[in-house]
Amino acid sequence: MRFAGFTHSIGKFHAKLLSFACAILLCAGALAAAFFVTISLVRSADSQQTFLQRTAAITSLVTPAYASQAEEPSTRLEDEDAFTVQAVLSPKRQAVISSGIDARITKFNVENGSRFKKGDILVEYDCAIDYGRMKEAQSRRRVTQKQYEAYEKLLNLKSASDMELLMARESDEQNLALIDQIQGRLKTCRHTAPFDGRVMKKMASQYEYAQQGRVLMDISSLEPLRAEFLVPSKWLRWMNVGTPLHINIGETGRTYSATIVAIHGEVDPVSQSIQVVAEMEAYHEELLPGMSGRAVFSPQVVKDNIKGGFLGLMLNPAGIEDHGTETK
Repeated sequence: MRFAGFTHSIGKFHAKLLSFACAILLCAGALAAAFFVTISLVRSADSQQTFLQRTAAITSLVTPAYASQAEEPSTRLEDEDAFTVQAVLSPKRQAVISSGIDARITKFNVENGSRFKKGDILVEYDCAIDYGRMKEAQSRRRVTQKQYEAYEKLLNLKSASDMELLMARESDEQNLALIDQIQGRLKTCRHTAPFDGRVMKKMASQYEYAQQGRVLMDISSLEPLRAEFLVPSKWLRWMNVGTPLHINIGETGRTYSATIVAIHGEVDPVSQSIQVVAEMEAYHEELLPGMSGRAVFSPQVVKDNIKGGFLGLMLNPAGIEDHGTETK
C-alpha cells in the first residue's frame, strides 16, 4: 500500500514536471518567433529606406534633363529627331461621285485604280424614258409655237382677242420650260470626269439599279499629293506657309521634297498641337493617298526661320497688312 502510494506520487510529480517543461518550450518558441519577426521588419525597413534613397538619387539625376527637354522641345536644334512627326498622304482634290437619278447603270467605264482624263465619260444610265419625254415635249412645243404665230396674225387682222393671244403665248412658254426640265435631267444620265484623275474606290457595277444619292465611286486628281500631320503648337514660332520639309514615305523607302501650303486655324487645347498641310513639289506615280511616313524639318531651316514663323507674322501688324495685300 505504501509502495503504491509512493508510485502514484511520483507519477503526479512527473506529469507536473512534463507540463512545466512544455510551458517553457512554448514560451521559448514564442520568444523565438517574435525575434525573427522583429529581425524581418528591421531588414524590410532598411531595404525600403535603401530603395527610396537609390530612387531619389536616380530621380535627381534624370529629372533635370527631362524637365529641360519637356520645357522647350523646339530649342534642341542639334537633334533632327526633335523636328520629325508622322504624316499621311492625301489627294489635292477628290470627289465622291453619286447617282443623281433613279435609273439602271448601262455602262461603267472605269475600275479601281483606273486613270481618266477630264471630260471622259465615267458612268452612263438608261434614260430611254426621258429621251421619249423630250421628243414628246418638243412636238408639243412646235404646235404651240405655230398657234402663237397664228394668233399674232389674227390679232393684226382684228380676228382674235388679246386674251387668246396671251393664252397661246403662255402655252408655248410652258412647253419650252418643260423641255428645259427634261434637258436638265438628261444631263444627269452620265457622269463626266471633272479633272484628270484616278479611281480610288469603286462601289457599283454595270447593270445595277442606282437610286438617287447612291455613292458610285471615289476619285482623286493626278496632282502632287499632300501630306497632313500634327505638330506641337510651339513650332509655329518658326513654321509658316512656305516652310520647306522632306517627307519620308515608309511604303517606298524614298524621301520627297515638300512645302507647307496651309496651317489650320485652331490649336487643340488638350494636346497643344495644330494640323498642318504640306504639298509635294511634283506628282509621283508610285505614291498613293493613304500612304504614311515622316515629315522631317531640317534644324537649319528652324534656325533660319526662328523669327519668321506663323506667330511672328500674326503678331506683326505690318506683316498682317502686307499679307492681306498679297491675298487680294
